[in-house]
Amino acid sequence: SVVQGSHGKPRTQESGKGKAHMPTIELGGADIPYMVIRHPRRRHVYVEVRPGQVVVRVPLRFANRQIPAIFSQHSEWIRKQLAAFEVVQAQTSRKYVTGELFPYLGKTYVLNVDYGEDASKSSVKLTGGHLCVVITRPNPDGVEEEGPSDARDLILQWYRERAKEYLPARLDELSQETGMRPARVRVKNQVTRWGSCSSSGSVNLNWRLVLAPTRVADYVIVHELCHLKVLNHSKRFWNLLATVDPRFPEWKLWLKVNSWLLKSWLHDE
Repeated sequence: SVVQGSHGKPRTQESGKGKAHMPTIELGGADIPYMVIRHPRRRHVYVEVRPGQVVVRVPLRFANRQIPAIFSQHSEWIRKQLAAFEVVQAQTSRKYVTGELFPYLGKTYVLNVDYGEDASKSSVKLTGGHLCVVITRPNPDGVEEEGPSDARDLILQWYRERAKEYLPARLDELSQETGMRPARVRVKNQVTRWGSCSSSGSVNLNWRLVLAPTRVADYVIVHELCHLKVLNHSKRFWNLLATVDPRFPEWKLWLKVNSWLLKSWLHDE
């Protein structure tokens, strides 16, 4: 539970030299970092639990003194969510060694890491049900190979390259099917969004979509294509999306439930 009084009030905690202070609140004997995001058009309070922290989205003029009451009201749920994140993060912690599992476009592949002394360059490729990584050993002259030299960097680069190939090509196919074509398509390393569409008709897609099932990636792409006609999330927008993809609520729910897992599965630090 949240301790009331001076312990229950938000207080700042030094997170390291040169880093910004992040407010924390005591919950169940632990200091939980949190952030408050204000929006002028928000009318209700929304609490979002992320791995190791809580995000509270509030109206613009919401008073800070009310924050402890929010934590008190949702304390049990917040603690359960944080505990669940810790368990799953421990299970999905990547060591990038042979035998680990990696998702790609709805399928799961077994990682196989090999050190090839005769290989001309490091490489990553899919072979059957395996994600095969070959890492060249340092050459006798001591000259380091250009580019990534360990499994993590190689795999991360491989995912991003595949995303830059697959997502624009798939968007082009869906554009032809729907008749909605963007002015520009970019694959980006977005932190909080899976996709976005600007008023100028530019669509951005998160490279991590290739970690999700193909139907989920399609949902995000079609969602952004629909924004070319309706830029907001009004009833008109959702009706348009439903005509293009009647099963979109399934994919939307899947992404809502699993988005944090996808983002923790492969870290881009």
